[in-house]
Amino acid sequence: MGKNPMTDECYAQSQTDHENDLKEEFMTAGEKLYNDILTEDDRTWEELSDEERKGYCQQAYSRRKSKEEQKKKFNWRLNSKEGKKMDKQEIVTVDNDITLIDKITAIDKFTAIKEFQTVVHDQMKKDKDYGVIPGTNKPTLLKPGAEKLAKLMNLADTYEIMEKTENWDKPFFNYTIRCLLTNINSGLLVSSGLGSCNSFESKYRWRWAFDNEIPSELDKSSLKTKTVHSTAKNKDYTMYRIGNDDIFSQVNTLLKMAKKRALVDAALSAGRLSDIFTQDMDDLPQGTNGHDPKPVQSKHKPQTSSSDTPDTRDISPAQNGRLHKIAEGNGWTKDQVRQVMISKYKLAHSTELKRHQYAEAVDIFEKSTPDQYFDEGEE
Repeated sequence: MGKNPMTDECYAQSQTDHENDLKEEFMTAGEKLYNDILTEDDRTWEELSDEERKGYCQQAYSRRKSKEEQKKKFNWRLNSKEGKKMDKQEIVTVDNDITLIDKITAIDKFTAIKEFQTVVHDQMKKDKDYGVIPGTNKPTLLKPGAEKLAKLMNLADTYEIMEKTENWDKPFFNYTIRCLLTNINSGLLVSSGLGSCNSFESKYRWRWAFDNEIPSELDKSSLKTKTVHSTAKNKDYTMYRIGNDDIFSQVNTLLKMAKKRALVDAALSAGRLSDIFTQDMDDLPQGTNGHDPKPVQSKHKPQTSSSDTPDTRDISPAQNGRLHKIAEGNGWTKDQVRQVMISKYKLAHSTELKRHQYAEAVDIFEKSTPDQYFDEGEE
């Protein structure tokens, strides 16, 4: 019986239609992935080159394939004879549907976790990878430490915006980010973490101002106050907490903070390190929030002269000018410099900085951006 040419033609057309459908499906998935992942690229999907769009489509395909393989492996272990046999060797099932690992396997896994925690704790650097907060039992994992953990475990980090509020009229900004840590070789998802940040958090919502900086429409008697001391004039000054009228310049900071918190959350989960590190933001000292500032422990050690007696003279005008020039070149505003003077040195102005403190202050503004410095005071 001969072949029907119409049948062959229909089959070929159906194959072509199927391939076109798949191509359109993965183009859509690639575009969604590009829009969801945080990048510095502000181009639209249409503005990308064909090669760039193809790359994002391949990533979307790899993610889908990885999920399908995980599902197949799970079903194989659940339903096949070989999979069930493997399960019997590794696990014990009790009558109430609770699945327990056998004793030897459990001991091996707990030992491996404990050994990994010991290595991490010994190799991490205090005040760089983690911070110790007075009065707390656990150190707090910082962003550099989280990045090292991801590298150590051979994990790649990608980010997705789960929730975003940008109200430029109110103004109010809120971001919730999910960090996905996947194995670099296999592409399999290892852990994920969530992080959020919003402009109503006290460190972003408020700032401290002197009497002559208070807007005329505000009633000073209703504002929260604190006292700072001027050593130059040997006089106390009152500062007032007012709303931050420059929140728009911190939108990118809010986004980065949410991203960082998500990374720390995911890294702690991937390494099973909640026993030795925490991510409790409320435990950390805050130099620029709505609470009375406490001295922030800097990662930079103060440098003093060779004499045992510190030089307590005020810095010279030239030194003060150089300090501000260095700070400005690294992205610091005058208000942020003053916040450091208030929170760290308890000074009203940088002109009152002592000469034995000068090298440390220069080190802070030269080696840290505002985000890095104030982030260390938070997490």
